[in-house]
Amino acid sequence: MHKLLQRQLRRHLKDALPAESLSDFLNAVDDAYQQSDQDRALIERSLELTSLELNERNALLRAQINELEDTHIKLEQSISTLSAIFDSTGEAILSFDAHGKLIKCNDMASSLLSIPICEGTDTLHSFLVKIYRLVDNPSTIIHDLQHLKSTPKKHCFGILHLKNNQIYEYHSSPQLQGNNLLGRVWCFRNISDVKKNEALLIHQAHHDQLTNLPNRTLLEDRLKHALNLADGTNKSTAILYIDLDNFKKVNDTSGHQAGDQLLIEVASRTQNCLREQDTLARVGGDEFIILLENIQNNTLATIVSNRIIQALKEPFLLENEQYFISCSIGISLSPRDGTTSELLLKKADMAMYHAKSQGRSNFQHFDPALEQFALQYLSIENKLREALEQSHLEIHFQPQVNLSNLEFSSVEALIRWKDDNGKYISPMTFIPVAEQAGLINEISNWVFHQSCQQIVYWRSLGLSPVTISINLSPRELLDTHLPQRLQHILQEYGISGEHFELEITETMFLEDIKFVKKVLSRIRALNISIAIDDFGTGYSSLRYLQQLPIDTLKIDKSFVLHLMDNPQDAAIANSIISLGKNLGIKVVAEGVENLSTSLYLKEQGCDLAQGFFYHRPTCAEKITSLLLHQHSANNTHIQGMLAE
Repeated sequence: MHKLLQRQLRRHLKDALPAESLSDFLNAVDDAYQQSDQDRALIERSLELTSLELNERNALLRAQINELEDTHIKLEQSISTLSAIFDSTGEAILSFDAHGKLIKCNDMASSLLSIPICEGTDTLHSFLVKIYRLVDNPSTIIHDLQHLKSTPKKHCFGILHLKNNQIYEYHSSPQLQGNNLLGRVWCFRNISDVKKNEALLIHQAHHDQLTNLPNRTLLEDRLKHALNLADGTNKSTAILYIDLDNFKKVNDTSGHQAGDQLLIEVASRTQNCLREQDTLARVGGDEFIILLENIQNNTLATIVSNRIIQALKEPFLLENEQYFISCSIGISLSPRDGTTSELLLKKADMAMYHAKSQGRSNFQHFDPALEQFALQYLSIENKLREALEQSHLEIHFQPQVNLSNLEFSSVEALIRWKDDNGKYISPMTFIPVAEQAGLINEISNWVFHQSCQQIVYWRSLGLSPVTISINLSPRELLDTHLPQRLQHILQEYGISGEHFELEITETMFLEDIKFVKKVLSRIRALNISIAIDDFGTGYSSLRYLQQLPIDTLKIDKSFVLHLMDNPQDAAIANSIISLGKNLGIKVVAEGVENLSTSLYLKEQGCDLAQGFFYHRPTCAEKITSLLLHQHSANNTHIQGMLAE
């Protein structure tokens, strides 16, 4: 029975039991109570579930509301950011709807384009009319608009040249929603500075930065164009390849700033020698190339080359200092020497090196024989490099005899090189190649090292001090680092400079006496003697002999060989000997080949002599034997004198 029904019966009936007849009634009431409990429980459960669902929905709704609020805030921030970007960009941006009405533009639109613009009233047509009035080339934007009419969903781009010389680029993009066109956005940007920078970069890519002349790239482009124009006509094109002679010494002695200023002056003088249509290009440190177009023959090339050589002979005054420079010029001509730019430049370069080999300060036309010469030159250069690497060079020594007693205490070092067949190659052949190929310093270092080793060896044998004379090439004399290089070698072997004498030729110091004096004075400070080789064949004067620290004059063998038969040669030799005596300079006669010449020179008071009559150039071992024999004979003579 239901609990509630039991309580109610006890309260009303006390402890008495209900009549049996009430049993069905009470069961019915009990069922009603039971059903009521079930219904209440069901309702309570339903209410509980409903409450949970409502709470969940409420939480979800609250989350959605928060998300919408966050999205709204972010959207406002995005709109603010886009608006700031829209207004802060340096470009003019305008948005038109599908009907051409201006619905939005940024602050730069009016200021950048310098035209009044009004949102809501301006249309694409009215805006473009204002643009037409600004530009020099309205046809460009008209063409794009006509194109957009047929393809409204396409992007377009163009360049506008304004009447005030400003340059603008524009972009136009469609605003689409799905496949529907909502309008177009136009963007304008001032690219005047960009175009100027592009033009500057193009100019710099085709011009030399120092002289502002065309560079090799632009020259080759113009040369190819000139050759194309001349093709099939009777006109020619000439190339003049110019290389400044001894320009390096300007940089070495006065610095690169002076060298740069000199190059600018050289370019100016050279340009003044040309026609207006000719091209002068700087293609290297001290190399220039001239392109002469539309000429009849090589006459103009010859005239221009002469003009340039004469123009550059005049002194250059830079910062109150005078500089002298010369040039070597090689000339090639189309179609005679080739019809391609590569061939003409190559052959002009060959001709230029030929001009240098002919004494510089001159011009040479290309000759087919130069190609064979170039091949030989390259072969010699390659073999010479190999000989240096493998130590295949040799030094022979030729004694310089004291005419008073026919003994010698000095020798001239002569470099020798054998080819693969065992035959000696003349220094006159490979030394010029070494100079042009940049090998001369390496060869010179090798000669000095070998000579130092020989001095050390002779000293270890107890022999009297021997002086070694070494020939100096013109290229070496122009090297400001030469004195320092010699000093390092002497210090390496621990010997004094008094064991050496450097031989130079007269022509080596004529171009720049100040520079030569400076270098020779630094060498003389190392106690190394200075001799003028082949004296009498150049252009020396007493003034040069007084200015330079000269210790020895060597009479050229051309005056000595026929001394006894040619009065003029004898007079020249006598004058040089007398000059040496008066200036306190030692005199050496080269090329003595007989006794009568030797006796004559002795009578005239010549100090030393060398030649085949005394000794031929020979290897160090034989010179050592001669020195040992001489040393032994002197000791025997001294011992004999002491015994007496």
